Amino acid sequence: MKFIVMAGGLGTKLWPMSRDKKPKQFQPIVQGKTLVQANIEALLLKFKPEDIFIATNETYLPFIKDQVPLIPDENYIIEPNFKRDTGPAAGYALLKVSIKFPDEPIMFYVQPVVIREPKEKYIEMIEGIENLLMRDRKLISGGQKPSYPDVGSDYLQLGETVESINNLEVHNVEKFVDRLGDFQKTKELLENHVVSTHCNHYSWFPSLALEAFQKYKPDWYELLMKIKDSIGTEQEKELTEKYYSEMIPGRFEEVSVKVFNNGEGQIVILPFKWTHISTWDDIYHFSEKDEAGNHTEGEVIAIDTKDSLIKGTKDKMIAVIGLEDIVIVNTDDALLVCRRDKAGDVKKILEKLKEGKKEKFL
Repeated sequence: MKFIVMAGGLGTKLWPMSRDKKPKQFQPIVQGKTLVQANIEALLLKFKPEDIFIATNETYLPFIKDQVPLIPDENYIIEPNFKRDTGPAAGYALLKVSIKFPDEPIMFYVQPVVIREPKEKYIEMIEGIENLLMRDRKLISGGQKPSYPDVGSDYLQLGETVESINNLEVHNVEKFVDRLGDFQKTKELLENHVVSTHCNHYSWFPSLALEAFQKYKPDWYELLMKIKDSIGTEQEKELTEKYYSEMIPGRFEEVSVKVFNNGEGQIVILPFKWTHISTWDDIYHFSEKDEAGNHTEGEVIAIDTKDSLIKGTKDKMIAVIGLEDIVIVNTDDALLVCRRDKAGDVKKILEKLKEGKKEKFL
């Protein structure tokens, strides 16, 4: 089995730590490690570095090579320097891997922004998914029964149970529910439907994935095939950039949602704890807390304060009194204060910074 780790995203909801020049997947946000390191180190428990491909752009390449030095240079997929979102990026990565491994089972991660514990169960699941792929040849992804309303995740309404392999719980999907971006609406979804959080463990064969692009996003597919024709020629770099720049931006879900909703996919319920690190509220839920329900880092004094995340440094004291369900994140040049249930709106701050031409804070 081969793996593609997509590591070119921006991580806007974890501002002010996540920045354009060094986004969240390269920041030591959780337990002193970066999210890229956590993802790669887990795979290396079972698989060889040669089995792992990393899709990113040239700007982030130095961070990745420093943080996960075992990955061979030929396994880096360098995306053209145009922001086209996860759809074109995933298509390009799948195209590159398909040239060598068109019918090799593959798992690809749209973003490396999750924590999986215990890792041993994760590896066992991968082995089970590989067996499912060989048996059914359908798109497979991962799901988890939600414990709280995660406004940054998509959800799947669960259908009938599929015959298991390796003791995995497997379901067909009744409906794909795109992320709602609102705490109350997400809470109501969880209360009224049998759902799982979509955990983005997309697994398939590169050849079948590209066929899905052809069926559901023919405009992307046509340009990907033009890129394929240029590979190995003297004009490869020039033509790749040209055709990639012509792709209309969009999420990979523009393909996968149609696959799921047309009965062409399955969901495996993850046999381990999965935490999607999208917002500061996610960080709060994942992190250890004191008796008052607070998670603090750095120099912090919290009086009559509970259920809050307060993240600072050793060089600056943060003192709070009488707060509840609050996020405070301090960096050298910016300070974020918000309610935990509004953590998904942090990206609106970046929109204001762009409007005010304050790019130095992005």
